[in-house]
Amino acid sequence: MKNFPVDDDLVALVWQRANPRPFENLNFSEALRRVLTGEQQKSKLTKKTLALSADELLAELGSMGEEELKKLKIIRRQRAPSPRPNIWLSKVPELRSKSNLRSWQDICAHLGIEVAGDSARRKLKEWVQNNRPKWSAVPDA
Repeated sequence: MKNFPVDDDLVALVWQRANPRPFENLNFSEALRRVLTGEQQKSKLTKKTLALSADELLAELGSMGEEELKKLKIIRRQRAPSPRPNIWLSKVPELRSKSNLRSWQDICAHLGIEVAGDSARRKLKEWVQNNRPKWSAVPDA
């Protein structure tokens, strides 16, 4: 079997056109075979190949019925904004004079509280309840 040098951009193009499903393990030969034989995975949205222009996609979305559009809606988690730390800092005399504390992370770092990927405000709230109960309570979300 002969080996041919293939540029990276060509590999990326074949991979894009082959459109593998998530977690599908295709090697380059299988991806190229899929592209050349026209066996690309069909788009769930359009039932056409994914090579649609923006105008074609908008036209197709406009022609869809209510039921189809409801299926396409992506539900995103709505998060409430975190309370501002400067309001809480103004109620804590020991920290009021510190001008470098601008976020909940900054406050935790100043007090030596290990956040480790959790919410700094929640960690600070627990720390205040356990170590400084006389301080003003850290606000909830």
